[in-house]
Amino acid sequence: MFIRVLILPVTLISFFSSAFANDVKYIFPIAETPQVPLDGNADDPAIWLNKKDSKLSLVFGTDKYRGIYTYNLKGNIIGFSESGRVNNIDLRSLYTDTSNYKTFIFGSNGTKNTLDLWVYANEEIHQGSLKNDFSLSLIHI
Repeated sequence: MFIRVLILPVTLISFFSSAFANDVKYIFPIAETPQVPLDGNADDPAIWLNKKDSKLSLVFGTDKYRGIYTYNLKGNIIGFSESGRVNNIDLRSLYTDTSNYKTFIFGSNGTKNTLDLWVYANEEIHQGSLKNDFSLSLIHI
């Protein structure tokens, strides 16, 4: 019974999605980051959206063996944090009180078997993006 109930919606979705295939929009890259030095094992980017100027947004990407790179939107390296074997990285920007907007950046660290956390005021990241120079510090809370 479960399989029949599941197959019908999937079939309908497949049929209707092909009917709208002409409405598909394509996005093409305009920049690419350089390959990381060791084995090229990098992925899991986290994108910090600069609300003051979206062109100054930053991308944090893991080098699975060494740490976290910071890139500008042109794909240039603007910083590196030698923080160990960070597997995944993510971030959340939140209001911590009425006037303080902070970004919490966290990643699973296989070297230390920890979940690492960096907390920055958004203005601090914005200033780094203006200077084209920003790295996650090894100790920052």
